[in-house]
Amino acid sequence: MRRQILILGFACGIATIRWPLAGVVSLAVMIVVYARSWRPVFFWAVVLLCFAGGYWYAGNQSPNSTDQSLELPSEKVQLSGKIRSVTGRPGKRWQVVLEDAAFVQVPGASSQRLDGGVVWYWHHAPFRPRPGQFVTFQTSLNRVSGFGNPGAWDYGWYWRAQGVEFSAYCSGMKHVSFDALPDSVLGDFRDTLRRNLLSITPEGQGRAMLLALLMGDRFELAPSTINLMRQAGLSHTLALSGLHLGFVASLGLILAWGIGALFPRIYLWIPRPKLAVLLAAPLVAGYVWLGQATPSLVRASLMFAFWGGLLVCGRGRILLDGLFLAVLCILLISPLALFDIRFQLSVVAVSGIALLYPFVHSVLPRGDGYRRIAAWAVGLLGVSLCASVALLPVTAHLFGMITPNLLMNLFWLPLLGLVVMPLGMAGMMLGVVSWASPVAGVLLTSAAMLLEWMLGVVEAVGAAGMLPMWRLLRPLWPEMLGAAVVLICFILFSRDSRFLRWPVLLLGLLLLWGPHWWVGWEDASPEVRLEVLDVGQGQALLIRLPGGGRALVDGGGLRSRTLEVGRDVVAPYLTLGRPPRIGTIVLTHPHMDHYKGLVHLLEFFQVKKFFHTGHWPGGHWGDEMQALLKQAGIVPQVVRTGMRIVLAPEVELFTLMPPKGEEPPSTNDESVVLLLRWQGRNLALLPGDAEEWSLRQMVAMERDYSCPVLVLPHHGSATGVVPEFYERVSPKLGLCSCGRYGRTPLPAPELLVLPAMQRTLVADTATYGLLRVSWSRPDAHPNLTVGRPSRNMPVDTRMVRIELP
Repeated sequence: MRRQILILGFACGIATIRWPLAGVVSLAVMIVVYARSWRPVFFWAVVLLCFAGGYWYAGNQSPNSTDQSLELPSEKVQLSGKIRSVTGRPGKRWQVVLEDAAFVQVPGASSQRLDGGVVWYWHHAPFRPRPGQFVTFQTSLNRVSGFGNPGAWDYGWYWRAQGVEFSAYCSGMKHVSFDALPDSVLGDFRDTLRRNLLSITPEGQGRAMLLALLMGDRFELAPSTINLMRQAGLSHTLALSGLHLGFVASLGLILAWGIGALFPRIYLWIPRPKLAVLLAAPLVAGYVWLGQATPSLVRASLMFAFWGGLLVCGRGRILLDGLFLAVLCILLISPLALFDIRFQLSVVAVSGIALLYPFVHSVLPRGDGYRRIAAWAVGLLGVSLCASVALLPVTAHLFGMITPNLLMNLFWLPLLGLVVMPLGMAGMMLGVVSWASPVAGVLLTSAAMLLEWMLGVVEAVGAAGMLPMWRLLRPLWPEMLGAAVVLICFILFSRDSRFLRWPVLLLGLLLLWGPHWWVGWEDASPEVRLEVLDVGQGQALLIRLPGGGRALVDGGGLRSRTLEVGRDVVAPYLTLGRPPRIGTIVLTHPHMDHYKGLVHLLEFFQVKKFFHTGHWPGGHWGDEMQALLKQAGIVPQVVRTGMRIVLAPEVELFTLMPPKGEEPPSTNDESVVLLLRWQGRNLALLPGDAEEWSLRQMVAMERDYSCPVLVLPHHGSATGVVPEFYERVSPKLGLCSCGRYGRTPLPAPELLVLPAMQRTLVADTATYGLLRVSWSRPDAHPNLTVGRPSRNMPVDTRMVRIELP
C-alpha cells in the first residue's frame, strides 16, 4: 500500500502542472485519508518528494507557448512532410501526423520549414498511406487550437504535447502525391491482412466494425454507427483497449484448458493459470502489433504484462498491484499521458472493478448447471456495473452525458468476446495461407454478418425508444474528488467497521456538496452577464440573469459530420456545474451557424420559451427542431418588432428589427436585432447577422439604442460597414464571434478603421476564446473577462480580466 501512495503522490505532482489547485488539494486529501496508517514523518516527506519530482518531470516535458512569429499564409500552400503515424477515423478519413514538414507558398519558391509537426485530415482517400512515406499536397495551413471555453477539452494542448503545432485538410487525390512505399516486411504484411479482410467480407457496417475491432481501423465506420453505439453505451467496444486485449488473452486460457485435456500431466509442471499467461503472451503481443500499437493498447498490454508477471511469480491479489505498476511505468515513460482521457478512463475503470467486484462476487449464485450460467451472466453484468459506477463522476465531467443501458452489454459483450473476436482472429491468421483462404473467408464473413445482425438489434431497440441518454450537470473537480473519498470510506467500512473515520467521510461529503453551494452563491449575485461562447464560425450568446436564470441567443453550428457544436461545445459549457436548463432561447435567423447547435439543446435541455423570426430552418435539422419542440410541449413564438421578451424582473430583450412592413433583401437582413436592457438602461446590442440594409434601417430610427457593448453584426464582416450605425451605438466594447480560419480576416479591417471603432476595444473569440461581460448594476461600468489572454498563450480555463478604456 505504501508503494501505491508514493505513485499517487507522483501522479498528483504531474497533475499540478495543468490543474494547480486540484493537484495540491488531491495530495492534501490523500494525506488526510491515510495519515493514521503510517505514523513516521519520513514516509510523508518521501511522498512530498515524489510530488515535487512529478511536478518537475512533467513540467520539463510539457509543451511551451508556441512561437507565433511565423505568419501563416491565408492562401493554399504546397505542403510536404514525412508520415509519422496513420489512424483511421469514422466517415472515411485518415488522420495523418507529419514530421519534417515544409511548405511552398508560390511554385518554384524556396520551401519554409515548420517548427512542429502537422496533423493532416485526408477525407475520401482511395488508399491507406503508410508511415515513413513522404507526401506532398495542397492545403490551407492552420495552427492547432481548440474552443476557448472554460471546462472544454484542450484540443490544442493535446496535440502540442505530441509535438504537433499545425493542422491541414484536403479531400481526394487532387494535388496529392506520394513517393515510393518504404521497405517494411511488417508493413507489407499488415496491408495484406487489411486487403484480405476487405476483399473477403461483404461491404457494410459489419465489415467496418470488424476492421475496427481487429486492426483499430475506424476508416469505414459511419458517423451514424458511432452515434448509435454511443447511445447504446457500447462505444467503448469500438476503441481498442483492455477489453479487447482481455478477449485475446482469454484465448490463452482456452488453449490451456485444451492442452490440459490432452496432456493432464502438464499441470504437474506448470499450473493452469500460469500456463494460460504464457500461452496468451504471444497472442497479446501480436494483437498489439495488429492494432498498430495505439496508446490504449500499449497501456493495456503493460497492465497484462505486470499482472501476468505477478501471477507467474505466485503473487495473489494482483489486479491493483499490476495496475499501479503499469501506471508508474507509463508515467515514467510519458508523464503527460496522465492528461489523456483514454488513460484516465482505463485506470478508473480497472480500479472500480478491482475495488467493487468483490461485493458482486459475494452474491453470485453457487452450484452447477443453470446456476453456473446465471453466475456467469451476473458476473459479466457486475463487471460492467462496477466499472460504470467508478466511471460515473469522470464520464459525467468529461462528456456530461450518461447512457443507463447496462443490459446492452449483457447482450453485446458475450457475442463479441466468445464469437466475433475468435472468428475474426482465426480468419485473419488463416487468410495469409493460400490453401486456407476459403476457410478464412467463411470465418471473417460469419463474424462480419454477426456484427451486422448485432448492430441491427441495437438499432431496433433504439428505434423503440429503449436506449435513453441523459444530459447531466457536469461535476466540478472537487465533486469528483469527494466522490472518490466517499467511495473509499464505503469500501473500507464494508471490510472492517473500525476503518470508518468520520472526519474523512465528512471531508468527502464537503468536497461533494461544496461546489453546489458556491454555484448557488454565484447565481444569487445581483449581476447580469453577457457571454459570447467560442463556437468557431458561428454565434451563441448566453445571458446570465440575477438569481441564476439563463437565456440563449442562437446556438452555433458547423458543417461537420463528426463535430456537433451543440453536443460537443455549447452543452458541455452550459452544464459545467449547472443543470441542463435554459429559460429562453431566441433564434435570430435560420442559418446553420446559428441554429444547428440548438437541436441537441432542445432534445436534452429543459427549455421554457422559444422565439424565432417566423422563417423556419429547412431540411432535416429544421424538421427535427420542430419535432423536438412539439414533443416538449413548447409553442414557438414569432418575434415582432417592438416586442419585449422578459427574461427576469427588470431585465428584458427589446426587439428592434426587422422593421414592420418591409421585405429584407436577404436572410441575414431578416435577423432579429435585440437590445439587452436592465431597468430601462441599454446594456448591449445584439444584431445577429444584420447587414448593410438592416443597419441603415436602424440609422433611420428615432429610438435610442446607444450601448456600451456591441456584438459586431455578421461576425464583424465587411457587409456591416455602415459608419453612421456605429456612431449611433458608440460602443466602448465590441465583441466578435468568429472562427479562427478563413480567407477573409475577421473582424474586417474595413470595420476596424471606422472612427467609432477606433475608440472601441474589440475582442474576438478566435483570439480570446469565450468573452464575458458583466454588470453589477444597470449603471455600472461593464467588466470584460476572456477565456485566454492572448493568441501567444495556450488555451486554458482561466478567465482573465481586461480593463476597458
